[in-house]
Amino acid sequence: MPASAAVRSTGRRAHAGTAVTTTRGSPSAPLTGAAPGARSAGLFRHSARARRRRPTAPTSTVVHTAGASGRTCATDPAPPAQTVVASARLDAYGSTPARARGDARVLDSGELHPHVANLPAVPGYYEVWLINPNTMEMFSIGVLGTGNEVLLPLPPNVDLGKYSVVDVSAERFDNDTAHSGDSLLRGSLTG
Repeated sequence: MPASAAVRSTGRRAHAGTAVTTTRGSPSAPLTGAAPGARSAGLFRHSARARRRRPTAPTSTVVHTAGASGRTCATDPAPPAQTVVASARLDAYGSTPARARGDARVLDSGELHPHVANLPAVPGYYEVWLINPNTMEMFSIGVLGTGNEVLLPLPPNVDLGKYSVVDVSAERFDNDTAHSGDSLLRGSLTG
């Protein structure tokens, strides 16, 4: 059941980890650490006498909250496993310190997953490219960003047999979309 889905409560029990909202929309405090079936003073806002006078319609809505795993329910299917169809070890290139390294994986979902470590600090940003080693033609796949890894979509018609070199470059904020010529990491895709 999605986290946003609501189910009607019988008014009898609430389980730990659920929040209760009355039909008037005022939330009561969520139950934390309460055993299933345990009654809390804040859970039932009205006395038994007042509940008896009400119509038999449900008086509260229970909203299931998502767990810390990010999955909405234990019965949700796990995301499909990604298959690596090609990979490259990325080594320091040119004057880049030798401790800089990384790897890039092409996934069957049509994405490139570069992961880098120990890149030198640059005043601009890091960009990921695919290069044809025979012609040195290249095109940008995307920006690495501030983290060490990213998932970048590949163009659906890219020929990885021709564009087999993965390059990570240091780029400046200069409105020039061409490669800066400052390659930090490079590696050839295999697989």
